[in-house]
Amino acid sequence: MTPTRFPSAAKLPLRPTRSRRLDLGALPLPRRRASRRGLPLTAVLALALPLALALTSTATGAQTRAVTLERLLAPPFPSDMVAAPASAGVDRLAWVSNDEGVRNILCAQAPEWNPTPLTRYGDDDGQEITSLVFSPDGGRLVFLRGGPPNRAGEIPNPTSHPEGAQRTLWLVSATSCGGPTMQGAAPSLEEISDGATSPLFESSDSLLYLQAGKLHRVREVRPGTSAGASVDAAASPGAARAESSASSDDSSDDSSDDSSDDSPAGSSSQEDRELEREVLLSARGALADLAISPDRQKIALVSDRGTHSYVGVFDLASRELRWMDPSVDRDGAPAFSPDGEQIAFLRLPTRNRLPEIFGPVREAPPWSIRVADVASGRGAEVWRAQDGVGSAYRGVVADRQIAWTSDGHLIFPWEGDGWTHLYSVRATRRHAEASAGDLARPLTPGDFEVEYVAPSADGSGVVFSSNQNDIDRRHLWQVDAAGRLTQLTHGNGVENVPVVLPSGAIGYVGATGRVPLQPFVLLSEGDTFTGTNAAGDGPAERRIRWRGSRVLSPAGALDGYPSAALAEPQQVIFPASDGLEIHGQLFLPPSASSAAAAGGEPRRHPALIFLHGGSRRHMMLGFHYSSYYHNTFTFNQFMASQGWVVLSVNYRSGIGYGMEFREALDYGATGASELQDVLGAGLYLRARPDVDPERIALYGGSYGGYLTALGLARASELFAAGVDIHGVHDWNRTIQNFLPSYDPLEVPEQARLAFESSPLAHVEDWRSPVLLIHGDDDRNVPFAETTELVEKLREHGVHHEILVFPDEVHGFLRHATWLELFERSAEFLQRQLER
Repeated sequence: MTPTRFPSAAKLPLRPTRSRRLDLGALPLPRRRASRRGLPLTAVLALALPLALALTSTATGAQTRAVTLERLLAPPFPSDMVAAPASAGVDRLAWVSNDEGVRNILCAQAPEWNPTPLTRYGDDDGQEITSLVFSPDGGRLVFLRGGPPNRAGEIPNPTSHPEGAQRTLWLVSATSCGGPTMQGAAPSLEEISDGATSPLFESSDSLLYLQAGKLHRVREVRPGTSAGASVDAAASPGAARAESSASSDDSSDDSSDDSSDDSPAGSSSQEDRELEREVLLSARGALADLAISPDRQKIALVSDRGTHSYVGVFDLASRELRWMDPSVDRDGAPAFSPDGEQIAFLRLPTRNRLPEIFGPVREAPPWSIRVADVASGRGAEVWRAQDGVGSAYRGVVADRQIAWTSDGHLIFPWEGDGWTHLYSVRATRRHAEASAGDLARPLTPGDFEVEYVAPSADGSGVVFSSNQNDIDRRHLWQVDAAGRLTQLTHGNGVENVPVVLPSGAIGYVGATGRVPLQPFVLLSEGDTFTGTNAAGDGPAERRIRWRGSRVLSPAGALDGYPSAALAEPQQVIFPASDGLEIHGQLFLPPSASSAAAAGGEPRRHPALIFLHGGSRRHMMLGFHYSSYYHNTFTFNQFMASQGWVVLSVNYRSGIGYGMEFREALDYGATGASELQDVLGAGLYLRARPDVDPERIALYGGSYGGYLTALGLARASELFAAGVDIHGVHDWNRTIQNFLPSYDPLEVPEQARLAFESSPLAHVEDWRSPVLLIHGDDDRNVPFAETTELVEKLREHGVHHEILVFPDEVHGFLRHATWLELFERSAEFLQRQLER
């Protein structure tokens, strides 16, 4: 699609704000997640077919159906997809399906790929399901149910259940994957532990996890057998399809049980089994980032000790812990070599300075990659980033930030050219006279960014998502260590979050602008290689034959969904009030689209600007793969269907457009330069012939709530109303929430600038009405941010309305919460602006 571009508009007069940059500091290591040739036309059509079928199947009668929030929010949302490991010998996928707030695990396997349930929870209770991990044989799945605790140790309890909530580790058989129907009993579940995190299988009947800062092991044994003996003979790949899903099931719905037993339907007693539990390791520091060696005999881990962190390797047999090349720096993201004899990890230099929070970080002491010998712990640097651009670490979303290839290369992310790309380097000590640029091979050059990464099945490279050649979407690609690149998906959809199956098939989630997110599997018929490359040491061309994608949603998942009645979002590019180029997605109401198509005079519509959170986010021309932004994309579509022109803005400090855009000067707490983008969006809409310039509103959550409040406080003459959802109103308070050591009194000039960059500093200029929405168990933006703003709005006589969700967290865990939030927001905006 050719973007619509608009000339610069006159700037609005703004009160000057002194813009200064805070001191730069080390970035934390990224957390775990919970790659040139085009395809032939037939393959492209095959890849596009499932989404086209989904759209067609839901289009029948859609023009006559009313577009309601209930219908738009009804389809199940897939997340947390995982694949059985190569050792399983079977292609098997599992994912979490959130069906109107009821979260369950679904599973499917080759060749039928029928989605079948592994759990049968029945309530919209806000209890998340995360950390899915298959056993080595693929016959079992472990998962966490319940969210992480807040600083008071409280587990999210958004229903205010009088007995509270728990975060529990569960084990379930996955051998019923691929059953013929969604009906029938789910497999039995077994409770492993409360308060556990980071589950990892040592073997198919031995599970490791972290709890209370220690490494634990639990093994199942039958009475009279030795510890570790297998208790599930049907868990082998050959028996996977033979076992039916007719496990014992004592009840059909746990929602009817108000007792303290939180076991889901399908759980049963394990009287014929015993659990052998032991603590394997208790070490100083906060343990995290577990990784198991290829032979499953050793565990790599990170010990965070505040000012520094170590990578260690723990031998499960000898119980010996050895630190890998320890230093004063921050080491992390360990990855074993294919033979398990070496370990690669990142080293970020320690800086005894206040880390930058919500301000640009363009440079830092250069980070490096080191490789250590597992047996001795001795290590050496194999690559170091250059000074300047790329010296501050920028990661991707992956289980491992470093991927070892079968030919001894390391694939890793770096933004040495100003964009987050993949590079490869040999896992050997670099020559002292060679520079980083001489050693690192760029695998994905161009003006785009890599986001999600997973190792390929054959060990030659990785599969990844990026916005290459389609800046406001995502597609899937594959690349090897030599830079041979293949695009796997095409079209006008958004495909992301790839997971790789043993056969080389790829699971992912995909959507379009009018069809919500669904789970897919991209089926492979195998790889062929021809010729040799110029160096004579590898293939010159890789030919991958694909049979297309298959949708994995349960039958009827999109029944009644009004896809045909929704707007096709348009890419628009407009100038910020300071001239910076800004991307957005425009949703036009049916009347505006009809008038434009007929060449008639458009009528004036109210307009709504959506501002995402983060701010490290990227809104796209399709439903988002994050549930939060999938929901807000839905609301954008709903408001367009109700006669509003909606503009979603990718403001500076977001991702997708390179380092300089993400690390924009003076953004956030260092000057609020993103306000220029919000103003530019308002000016663009005001100049449109189909928008009423007196009826432009703002809405957004978190960082978007901050910009909504800032826009209303600084430019009430442009923005007539707003919906501020858990927004930041005083940067000093929110920075302290993320960095408890931050003391505004110790950095008075930085604190003054942070406050001047906040909405509370400008409440006296606020005139427009606002709806404030917040959950009081918010762990990201303190609830006090809203209570203090309400106090100031009262003092200045600003019309405001309040919607509070007791015990809800920042991400709003319940479907009922989202529905009420959007209903109240739509009603407020319509009441304030429609006439």
